[in-house]
Amino acid sequence: MVLEAIWIDERFRGQGHGRRLLLEAVRIAKDAGCCAVNTHCLSFQSPGFFHKLGYATYGVVDVAVDGDTEDLLIKRL
Repeated sequence: MVLEAIWIDERFRGQGHGRRLLLEAVRIAKDAGCCAVNTHCLSFQSPGFFHKLGYATYGVVDVAVDGDTEDLLIKRL
């Protein structure tokens, strides 16, 4: 499964909504017979959030936007 985007409005961050969304994505992927969930995020966003939920960075791309990078992330199921 490729997870294209997840965004939680700042007013609702830190309340577990993002975690629940990612756990639901994993459930859907497993039910569909997927072997992994693949996503990406910019370095100023939240790669640490994904790491806490078991995603591993498998690549980093220099996107040349104010020194930011894009983390390529995967969670094997």
